[in-house]
This record gives sequence, structure tokens and C-alpha cells, in this order.
Amino acid sequence: MRSPGEQQRLARRLWAGVAAAAALFCVLASWATGEPGVGLIFGGLALLVAALAALSNWQRDRTRALRFNRELGGSLDRARSTLDVERIRRLRDDDGEAVALRELRRQLPQLSLDQLVELLRSL
Repeated sequence: MRSPGEQQRLARRLWAGVAAAAALFCVLASWATGEPGVGLIFGGLALLVAALAALSNWQRDRTRALRFNRELGGSLDRARSTLDVERIRRLRDDDGEAVALRELRRQLPQLSLDQLVELLRSL
């Protein structure tokens, strides 16, 4: 099960993909029919939706990085010091990495997945 943030990010990526495909379809349809005006307008709108979805994902990543730097000084060592290390190790050893990663994500939502994996493997 994905976290709500991951679900929102996946939804934004899906919207970006659908909008980009719609833009391509509109441009190709306008080229094939010889009526460029309407197709280009709808294609431009679809590209705008795709760009906004991509910008939203970029902004979320940037916000997460800024929050990590503000709260933890950008240091994984400082993040590690805020954790219950024994509990995370126990979860990793007993239930697997996925369960331990979910717990890490719950405790440190400001870290990216790559940072969480690095942190988990360093424990």
C-alpha cells in the first residue's frame, strides 16, 4: 500500500502522461485534417496541464529537500539520531526491508526514498 503522498505523486505523473498523450493526439489530428487552429489550441492546453503536473512533482521534491535541510541540517547522521534504531533494526530483520522503510517514512517524511534506503542499509 502506498502512502498518500506517493499516491498523489503517482496521480500527478499519470495526469502528466495523459495530458502529453492528448497534446500529441491533438497536434497530429490537426495536422492530418489540415485544420491547425483548434487542434493546436487543445494541444497547447494539454501541454499546459502536463507541464503543471510536472511542476507540481518538482515542487514537492524541492519542498521535501528544503524541509530536510531546515529540520535536520541536511545530515543523515542527525536524522539517524532521531530514530529508535533498535526498533527499526528489529522490523528490518523480522518483517523485511519494506516494513522498515514504511516505518522510516512515517518517522521521517521529509526524506526521499533514496535517502531512506541509504539510512536503513546503514543501520
